[in-house]
Amino acid sequence: MYEVLPDRGYYDEDLKAGHITEGYAEQSYAWNDAIRKVYAYFKTERAEIEREIDEAFDCNDIKRAITGESDLYERDTEMLSTIVKYRGYMWT
Repeated sequence: MYEVLPDRGYYDEDLKAGHITEGYAEQSYAWNDAIRKVYAYFKTERAEIEREIDEAFDCNDIKRAITGESDLYERDTEMLSTIVKYRGYMWT
């Protein structure tokens, strides 16, 4: 099994064997980390933001609700842009 390294993830064995380069390992670790953050956002964080927006509307705090919706839109855009940026790695 692969040894987990904090700076390169699961790529140490492949690096030692010469199957991949250091640059490839770093790039792969970067996309893996980014996609995990996207997953966490859509799995849990986004629902919490939506709850806060709903709560603001329920309390008739329209300014906070609109600000929350704007933040949600920006965060969604950031996450979806990350998916597009790393799409080439996801199905290979």
